[in-house]
Amino acid sequence: MNDPELLSNDEADLVYSSDSVPSSWSSFNDYQMLNHSETPTSFFSSNLLDTLKQEDDFMHLNTSRTVHPLTIPDNNNHSPTRNIISSPLNNNYDNTSLFHAIFKEDEKDKNLNHTCINQIGEDMKCSVHRYLITKQDERKITILTSKVAQKSYGSEKRFLCPPPYIILSGSNNWWSTQNNPPNVHIQLSGEQPRPYCHIDWYKEGTLINQHLAATYASQGDILVGNCLSKQLHISDTDEKRKSVQAHVSIQLDQSRSLGTFDSKPIKVISKPSKKRQSAKDMELCIHNGSTVALFNRTRSQATSTKYLGISSQTNNQNPNTCFVARTTSWDPFLIWIVDPTRSPNTSPSTLQHAANSQYPPPPAIAVQNPKQPLVLHYNHLIVLQCVSTGLISPVMVIRRADKGSMVMGGNRVNDPPCSTGGEYGDEALGDPVSQLHKVAFQIVQDFSKIRQNKQNHKQSFPLTQWTLPQVSSDVQYLACLNEVIGTHVVTGPRTIVSSFMPKLEQADAQISRKRRLSYQYSSLTSKPSSSRRVNSLNDELLSSDTGHCRQRLNGDCWAEDVSDVSIWAIVSADSATFTFWTSPCSIRSVTAPITPFPTIMNIKKISNQSLTIFTLILSGENFKHDVTVWFGDIQSPTTRFESDKLISCIVPDYKELQNSPVIQVNSSTSERQLPLLLVRTDGVIYNPRLFYSF
Repeated sequence: MNDPELLSNDEADLVYSSDSVPSSWSSFNDYQMLNHSETPTSFFSSNLLDTLKQEDDFMHLNTSRTVHPLTIPDNNNHSPTRNIISSPLNNNYDNTSLFHAIFKEDEKDKNLNHTCINQIGEDMKCSVHRYLITKQDERKITILTSKVAQKSYGSEKRFLCPPPYIILSGSNNWWSTQNNPPNVHIQLSGEQPRPYCHIDWYKEGTLINQHLAATYASQGDILVGNCLSKQLHISDTDEKRKSVQAHVSIQLDQSRSLGTFDSKPIKVISKPSKKRQSAKDMELCIHNGSTVALFNRTRSQATSTKYLGISSQTNNQNPNTCFVARTTSWDPFLIWIVDPTRSPNTSPSTLQHAANSQYPPPPAIAVQNPKQPLVLHYNHLIVLQCVSTGLISPVMVIRRADKGSMVMGGNRVNDPPCSTGGEYGDEALGDPVSQLHKVAFQIVQDFSKIRQNKQNHKQSFPLTQWTLPQVSSDVQYLACLNEVIGTHVVTGPRTIVSSFMPKLEQADAQISRKRRLSYQYSSLTSKPSSSRRVNSLNDELLSSDTGHCRQRLNGDCWAEDVSDVSIWAIVSADSATFTFWTSPCSIRSVTAPITPFPTIMNIKKISNQSLTIFTLILSGENFKHDVTVWFGDIQSPTTRFESDKLISCIVPDYKELQNSPVIQVNSSTSERQLPLLLVRTDGVIYNPRLFYSF
């Protein structure tokens, strides 16, 4: 589950890494990765092996010396807010003055200082090269949170739902050398600390106990740890607080803290709004292509809350992969509005997600390339897509849940080219779907009939009463049956619950009294109407594109009982991902926390007038003076630290980049690519999962 920061800068020749996505995703098949089917020893050249041997001999000769991390001297030539770190591997730069106190040496060993600098530079290059080739000892921390959470008042405790969910993945070295698991502590900003969280360990998707986890960890097997903190709530001590963050502290053993990692901001609300939301209120509405979390809570009991998830975390080619309900974990899903005019066999117009290229590509039947964010409305046709596996649900209709287990639906529309929904594409749309609202998902039995209705529509006529849309003989809803996701068959009839106003003038008067909300996007198959359009609230009007008559639309005119097992709560989800590498055994053993974690938010590429020297300007957060930029296993000749939000670097020579052994080639564009890394001087490698293309 990977949700990196979005970089949207046309001037940067960068693409996201694809090494963590399933090969079945067509959007990433064009990015060829290096084929490493040979034994690990074949990855290294003879020069590299000689360097490693020299490093080992050097360590044996200097075992009595005390090793310290590299530091930057604070002198007149380098101000605290503007430092330059140059590569010790490039003879054109004299970097001796930049490194200080590498070893505690006596007066007789002054000549050893320059040798140590070169040795550390070579060792750093070897470490980066080894990491990119093998990815051994890489670790990734993923923090999943909801975008909205309720505030608690007084002595009540409205626990966050879904709660913050931590995933520890990567290599097996989350466990200490004494074979002890890490400790994870989660705390909301401004709240009291909570006890350490229990970690569930998985091997190849199967839950194992602590004893087996310790055994597998000692054998070097790859394990994944999941941690869910259910007892977190937001108190009312600070009434002006608009948002909170989850602070995740990880301790690898009793003497080593990895650091504190922050989640994305969580918006604080008092309670889910019962008012009709405006489509312009982006934060409180659910949008097409956004990530959501779904949970089922029977009789409002927190202990019975079950979260929608996926049975397998590998890829959707596994025939046994299916939707499941869990109490100890949850998965984010992309929610897509379905275009009924498109066939499932049609190739999508885009091969990657518009907002995040590490997400799976959109389904072929999803609305393609909207010019602006589309707000999801009740009665819309939708599909759910798992972020981690790409698994796609059947086509469903999202319904508004009213009191108890009753759901609402819209009246029949005789003008299908309008923006409609429903099982047969002939149903009026409802209000925008809001955060933490209760919904239900009706399964569409035959998607092809919707396209037939759109193609064989008839001219609309004024309605004299509300009519029910077409419905199949077997109405089924997505249901949570213990830990199994199945379908619930509705046995009761649909009942008209909204009164029909016979006079058009009365309806017009009612519209003028209501707050106008503009949401309607123009039909995908017809030209937009020049008439005024308003939101499809109860008893409102919409001008038809096929005639001069005005057809009335009501998104809440009928109701049916679907049982509690079919009622879900929906909320937007967000994630923060931290990917890094530390050497398990190195002359620069890392003792300091790796946080604050540097994050790249925007990149701009500039050049001199002769186009011979190129510079990357990186803006983001938590930059430090001891961080250098690497293009694959090639360090930038110069990294300039401007502030904690801005650094710049010189792009290495083209010939040097071209000869890198970790270079990758884009088969569709023939562009060469190198991973962009941030490397701390003590050997910590931060991987933002970006590529530099040239």
